[in-house]
Amino acid sequence: DKQYGHIRPNGEWALAPQFEWAGDFRGGLAPVSASTGCGYIDTKGAFCLELTYDRCLPFQNEAAVAVKHRKWGLVHRSGKVLFEPQFDFVPGTSNGDFFEGMAIVKSGNHFGFISDTGVMPVEPRYLSAGDFSEGLAPVGDGQKFGFIQKDGQVVIPFSFQDAGLFAEGLAPVLAGARWGFIHPDGVFAIAPQFDWAMPFRNNLARVGISGGWAYITREGTVIWQEKP
Repeated sequence: DKQYGHIRPNGEWALAPQFEWAGDFRGGLAPVSASTGCGYIDTKGAFCLELTYDRCLPFQNEAAVAVKHRKWGLVHRSGKVLFEPQFDFVPGTSNGDFFEGMAIVKSGNHFGFISDTGVMPVEPRYLSAGDFSEGLAPVGDGQKFGFIQKDGQVVIPFSFQDAGLFAEGLAPVLAGARWGFIHPDGVFAIAPQFDWAMPFRNNLARVGISGGWAYITREGTVIWQEKP
């Protein structure tokens, strides 16, 4: 049977293989699994937290994801259970990864958000959701997409057919049959004109034009386009 341990940068064993599974150290603690369940060890291999879940994941700040019966919840570094395992794993979503202190959760057919401090500021009520970025997250009600802030308040109305994440002050949105980019106030910075669009990175965004793809500037100017 495979056993897991931890090595130092020089390849020597820091903790000899002894666990059924082991994750990365973060903040001095690492998740491990044994026959009795999962828990967290310190850098000397001593258990600091022993839990009865099926699997534990590395800490993100003060909280970590714990899994039981294919559902995930949240535990605090102190051992306090912030959320019992109750959220579904959804292919294609972040599944417990926190972005700007918030993580998408799914309960039944609806999405909401929890914080890494153990509160749920946005109850599951949306039919789709994207991660928080630059203080805003795209959410969908089944017909249109808009954007909410971390307290759940809608700050950009539900008026788009689809929406991506904010990056460098702009977010791609689908209006009608074409993609464009909006400012955080919902005003278009680049009018809808593309087949598809990706978020900006280093002041450039990749977009679809006439069946091919291209790079545009923040002003919407095409600086490179795929040849037919």
